[in-house]
Amino acid sequence: MTAKQPDAVGKPGKAKVRNDPRTLHLASFLEPGKLPRIPAKHDLIKKMRHPLRMMLNFNLHNCTCAAAAHMAACWTSHTGVEKSISDKAILRAYCKISGYNPVTHKNDIGACALDVLNYWRKTGIGRDKILAFASVNHRKRELVKQAVYLFGGVYAGLQLPKSIIGQKEWEIPEEGLKGKGRRGSFGGHAVSVLSYNQQGLTCISWGIAKKMSWAFWEAYADEAYALISKDFFKGKRTPNGFNLKTMEADLSKITRQKVTFAKQLAKLQDA
Repeated sequence: MTAKQPDAVGKPGKAKVRNDPRTLHLASFLEPGKLPRIPAKHDLIKKMRHPLRMMLNFNLHNCTCAAAAHMAACWTSHTGVEKSISDKAILRAYCKISGYNPVTHKNDIGACALDVLNYWRKTGIGRDKILAFASVNHRKRELVKQAVYLFGGVYAGLQLPKSIIGQKEWEIPEEGLKGKGRRGSFGGHAVSVLSYNQQGLTCISWGIAKKMSWAFWEAYADEAYALISKDFFKGKRTPNGFNLKTMEADLSKITRQKVTFAKQLAKLQDA
């Protein structure tokens, strides 16, 4: 449920994309013939009960941590009691990752998405942890849809243009990718993408559900990740029926890191 608040624009805070060769790639272990049917539209936001919050992102450049908290709230709204990670826990994680000092307010410089995902996996944000994450090719629309439907959303990075200020829905401006429409002219921003249809996607940004066209996404997205979390599984399956067994079998054939991941998934299945 979205909060009744003005369409406020908070702080950007996603650093430039940093690639790591060890990062899993979603396309490498999804077998099309074994996937559930991916619908033309899917909305994970409508089941969320608690009002969405800014998660401190109006005053701090902590969008990367706020997006993580919104995803955790979404997952648990579909599989159990909706989890709301406190602002205190979000601030603690942001300080650890970025070096921000809440007393002096120094080093409020934002964070790299990959650093947040690794911290979330290893240490946790509040009491919430993810098991793993995999990079999604944001240029492939069908892969983005698969990630939203199968894994409960996409943790995404955008290079926002200044033209978003005042827009009810995010669209490429008339002047195109120049002037106020220039890619990154407002700054890097992390969001949780939780809905899609034929017209575009909906993300949670600065405490509200924000629609964007597919053209906007394709022009301004610069990274995206599917996340594996216990929060989105009931037993061995997601609410949409995706079984981890297929993923486990595929991963165990590749690198040592992926074998370790497969063992984690096996433990989850036995839980």
